[in-house]
Amino acid sequence: MEVYIYIKMKPYVRQWLVNKFGDKQSDWKVKFPHQSLENAFIRARLLTPPEGYRAAKRGEDEVGILIPNSPYKPVHEYNYLTQLDKDAVRSMAESMFDVAFKREMREDIKAGSKIKDSLLAWMHRNGVSMNNYENLKQQINRMCMSYRKNGIELNPRKVSFKKTRKK
Repeated sequence: MEVYIYIKMKPYVRQWLVNKFGDKQSDWKVKFPHQSLENAFIRARLLTPPEGYRAAKRGEDEVGILIPNSPYKPVHEYNYLTQLDKDAVRSMAESMFDVAFKREMREDIKAGSKIKDSLLAWMHRNGVSMNNYENLKQQINRMCMSYRKNGIELNPRKVSFKKTRKK
């Protein structure tokens, strides 16, 4: 029996999750790896639904996360997460996205690729639609600026060499 919990995600995070952990037949179903931190958290926080609870239908921008079955908490009985727990799962997914996205982009930029080319290639490789280009470009720009504030230039094309006059 497959039971899903539905959590609203930023569109690019949802698309990335489906690309990495998704059911190839669906654009909204995700199954985290068996031993993942996300599954461990979900298993630990699952509750029996409150009296009178009706399972919600998937809404727009929501991803369906497969509830991991457990001999101690069978999904036909334990299939409810509080909103606070759903927010925590969303935060874990967004953190996982941020780490993967920024690590890959940082490596491409440090290797000398143009930011635009790297971002477009990354989006294509990771199943993220072009509608999200500006949001992701802003994230990259903020990352580069924060490194720059600490004296690290990720984008070698922006490095300028001032000519010094010999006296």
